[in-house]
Amino acid sequence: AAAAVLVLDGAQRVTVSGGGLIGRDPASAHPDGGHAHMIALEDPERLLSRTHLEFGFGAEGSLWVLDTASANGVELQRPGFPAAMLVPSQRTTVQPGDTVVFGGHTLRAEPAVGLVSETPLG
Repeated sequence: AAAAVLVLDGAQRVTVSGGGLIGRDPASAHPDGGHAHMIALEDPERLLSRTHLEFGFGAEGSLWVLDTASANGVELQRPGFPAAMLVPSQRTTVQPGDTVVFGGHTLRAEPAVGLVSETPLG
């Protein structure tokens, strides 16, 4: 299964496999569940939507993010390119070195290394 380590605000590290939602209170906005991860973040500046960002993995294992039509948008910062606002409800693949900026927070993705494979060796 695809997995990644989400580094939030340069400090909080969350290992994820499967899709999820990030926001001020994503669980209350989606009480039926349906996502492997619900990540609630502090919002002292009131810039974060209840569900601001969705993430998941493509068939080839790449991580994607999606602006869930949030009030303040999501910006992608990719080295060597101008910062760009994501198109709401459109998946954007996150590449190594990218920073996703949303609601006063940042997200970077790192490979999940050291996870034990479920396939027996040999």
